[in-house]
Amino acid sequence: MNRASSSLLALLLLLNLPASSRAEFLHPDVKIGGKSQASLSAEWSQWAMRYPASVSPVFDTTGEHSGTGNQGDIFFLAGAIDGTPITRTVTIGTNHTLFFPVLQSLALEGIDGAEEDLIDLAEEKLGKVGDLLAWVRRSDGAMTIPQLYLTTYRQTAGLFDVNLPNGEVRLGASDGLWLALEPLEVGTYELRIRGRGVGQERYQDEVYSRNINYRITVVTPEPGALLLAMLGLGLGWVRRR
Repeated sequence: MNRASSSLLALLLLLNLPASSRAEFLHPDVKIGGKSQASLSAEWSQWAMRYPASVSPVFDTTGEHSGTGNQGDIFFLAGAIDGTPITRTVTIGTNHTLFFPVLQSLALEGIDGAEEDLIDLAEEKLGKVGDLLAWVRRSDGAMTIPQLYLTTYRQTAGLFDVNLPNGEVRLGASDGLWLALEPLEVGTYELRIRGRGVGQERYQDEVYSRNINYRITVVTPEPGALLLAMLGLGLGWVRRR
């Protein structure tokens, strides 16, 4: 069997492997796709701030825009602008690792303060957190994954560029409780996210909360694009020979 055939066979086998039926929330020190979860939290903030309200996943209350800007094997789930209960519906693949905040804050240069203060401001903005909850359950009741000790998942990221919908680019820093959920097997699931925070210092007594439900359908990803890529690699290798 030549190298091209071996690569194609390996891809076909990979596409037919089921995701774990015992998927778990990853420890915050575990890298995903070679990236730390702190760096992914910065990417999440960049993603969340990039789009105008009309198509923003954060302002979306139904899940219609959940796929906006989501490419690759890491799928961001949006937070919300306030504590109003939200239920979103989203479809993902068995190849997707979900990454999302339970609570998060973002401090921007020129809006919240000066560059040298942004990391401290993000921490003060997040403040003291409580009433935390995050769990995922398959609709047939076969699997429930609660996540305990959520405060141990707190991570800070900064400094990074944030592209705003009006075209401005500002430096930012973020703080939050971030979760990464391993790929799920085919099925339907419910993800619940709850949290409450009180700002500190310069944000003293600013109270905020989140109350988000996700109805998640997990499907086997279409192999077309991956097959074409692997075929291209195989043909290139044959030509080089």
